[in-house]
Amino acid sequence: MSVVQDIAAYLGEQGIATFGTDLFVWHQPDQPNALVALFDYPGIGGQYEHDQPAPAIEYPRFTVNVRDAAPDVAESRSRAIAVVLEAIRNQTINGTRFLAVRRVGSGGQMTGRDDSNRYIYVVSYEATISR
Repeated sequence: MSVVQDIAAYLGEQGIATFGTDLFVWHQPDQPNALVALFDYPGIGGQYEHDQPAPAIEYPRFTVNVRDAAPDVAESRSRAIAVVLEAIRNQTINGTRFLAVRRVGSGGQMTGRDDSNRYIYVVSYEATISR
C-alpha cells in the first residue's frame, strides 16, 4: 500500500471519515459535498544506511483536502485531522512503520471555492517511515 492509503485506513479506523463514502485517495469526487481527500506528492530523498540498496528512512509527503459548504467546518475538521495525524509516533499502520507524521509549514490554507461553491482547506504533511 502507499502512504496515503495507509493514512486513509488509519483515519477511517479513528472514525474521522469512511473510506469510499466521505474519504477518498487520489481523487476528489463531486459528491458528497463534505469530504476528505488525500493526495501524495514527492518528499525529500531518503536516508540510506551502509550499503543497502533502498533507503532505511523515507520522507513521503501528502496533502489532506477537506471540503465543506461552510468554511469554518472545513477548517475545524482539518484541525481535528491534524491532531489525529500528528499523534502518530512509532506506529505500524498496514505494515508501514511510521516514525512520525507532521505538518509541512505552520498549518493549512483555505484554497478558495470549487465550481460548486464549496470551500477546500488543504494541509500538507510529511511522514517519516521505515520499511
